[in-house]
Parts: sequence; C-alpha cells; structure tokens
Amino acid sequence: MTKPFRTSLLLASFFVLGWMLYVLVHQYNNRYEPKADYSAIKARGELRVCGEYDPFSFYTDEDGQHGFHYELIKAFTEANDIKLVYLYEGNFRTRLQWLSSGRCDLLTGPLPILSSLQNTLLYTEPIHTSRLVLVQPASESPLRNQVDLAGKVLLLPAHSPHLVRISHLATEISDSIHVKEIRVFTNEELLKQVIEGKAPYAVMDENVARAWKKDYPKLDFKTPLSLSQFQAWAVRPNSPELRDSLNAFLDDYKKSLAFAKLLKRYGVR
Repeated sequence: MTKPFRTSLLLASFFVLGWMLYVLVHQYNNRYEPKADYSAIKARGELRVCGEYDPFSFYTDEDGQHGFHYELIKAFTEANDIKLVYLYEGNFRTRLQWLSSGRCDLLTGPLPILSSLQNTLLYTEPIHTSRLVLVQPASESPLRNQVDLAGKVLLLPAHSPHLVRISHLATEISDSIHVKEIRVFTNEELLKQVIEGKAPYAVMDENVARAWKKDYPKLDFKTPLSLSQFQAWAVRPNSPELRDSLNAFLDDYKKSLAFAKLLKRYGVR
C-alpha cells in the first residue's frame, strides 16, 4: 500500500468517524421535540405527561397506576388512540424545563392558573378548583387565623408555584411570612418534616393533603391559606392544537358520569 493511499484512507476514516459523531450528537440533542404539537404527537403515537407523585395526582400500587390526573389524561389518550407516558418530578421548575425542552408535552396538576405563568404556559380550560391549606401537627390549639402566620416559617417545595400565593398572603396580613424551600421528590417529604418536628408548618394543595390524611392522622390540614383557585393543565405556548384537543375533550368529559365518579372517588369538591 503506497503512502499517499494510506494517507487518503486515514483521512477518509477520520471523515466517516467525524460524521458518525456529528449524527450521534445531533440525535442526542434532538431526542426531544420542543415544537411538537398535536399532529406530531399523534404521529409519534405517545403523549408524554409530567406531574407530581402523590395519592391524589398519580401513584402506583400492586393493582396498577392510579390518580385523579392520571386517570383523566388516560381517558384522553384512550379516546385519541395514543399511548400515555407519565413522568413524575417533584420540582416544579424542572417540570417547566422538561416541558420547554420537549421531554414532556403536558403538565398536569396540581397546577393553579397563575397570571405570572401566562407567558410561559398555555393553560387548558379549568378542570376543577382547589385551595392551599396549612399543614401542622394536630393539637388542641391549632393555628386557624391567617394573621397568626406573621413571623412564622412555612415549608414549601423549591420553586413551587404556591410561593406566589404566600407572598400575597404576607401582603394581606401586612407582615412577613418566612418561607423555607426544600428540594423534594414527592410532597410527602413535607409531611415527614412536620410530623418529625423538623418544621412547624408546611403548605399543600387541599386535594393532595386530603389524600394523605389517612396516612398522617396526627397532622392537621384544616386551615385554609387561600380562596379556591382554578386548576388546569398546561402545554407549551407553541402547542395550540394540543391545547384545543384537550379542551374539546375536557368540555365533553366534564359532562359525563365518568367524570362525576372520578371527582367523587378522589374527593374533589
């Protein structure tokens, strides 16, 4: 083999290897679809959904997968002949990043409709209402008046959308409310911090708190921290077809007996 030929072969090999590396990197960087709307999701054959893991929203046991939001979105995917992939993540900011990057297509609840997120999320129509409640140890003299929260420390998941409401509450009582944010995988970690005396109070969606009640009878969830807020799902701003498809489904499904039974099963008021 002549030297020029060997050189050409070596250069060709480097070119092929470089091209293969480029393709692999390109495929890795584009493994998600940040611009996918309903038609692309339908062609893909699966809807990637992201939410919380708790006895209200989504959970698994020996009988399978359950939860208010899981069963509701499952009804949508079955009606549209699409496979459901349900991801769960305790950090709200991470869920937003997953949605933006295309790792998931839809955020389920608990998700209050907030004006501060209107430019980041495209909300569906409201699905139900809920409110925030205070988590505290059960006692003969529980905190019931929101004014008494002045100077208190409230535990919340890091980057929680509920931080907005607590900020407004501090303004309403004209005093400071201190917030301690912690990184959680599930909101049960908030309950454990309170029950173990590591934190005096925590904040939680009422539907979620009610679902945990049987497992934590020594905790009190009766003090409201907000009025009822509309709860919805959300998609990327560039996915209006998906939002419209979800709205059409929700508009019909909320009139059904199946939805009434779902509300009753999970205690949604």
